[in-house]
Amino acid sequence: MNKERLQNLLISLHQELESTDDIDSETRHLVGQLDSDIKKLLAPVEDEGKGDGALQQAELLETTFAAKHPTAEGLIREIIDILAKMGI
Repeated sequence: MNKERLQNLLISLHQELESTDDIDSETRHLVGQLDSDIKKLLAPVEDEGKGDGALQQAELLETTFAAKHPTAEGLIREIIDILAKMGI
């Protein structure tokens, strides 16, 4: 359930970012890194520490989106909550 919710949140985040022109290239890069980290986390391969960067990326993005992108911030906050519940 958490993995499916994470995937849905990532899709929603990407849709939200596509609908705005007010996202700089560095932020888009951070979202790409978060997406990659979460995909590694969700992969069935058993790698030690495979999602360690996901929580850090999500927290950084939450701060970045706080003022200008409240919808994206809410999506990131949900991602952080799920990662925390997964023990990441």
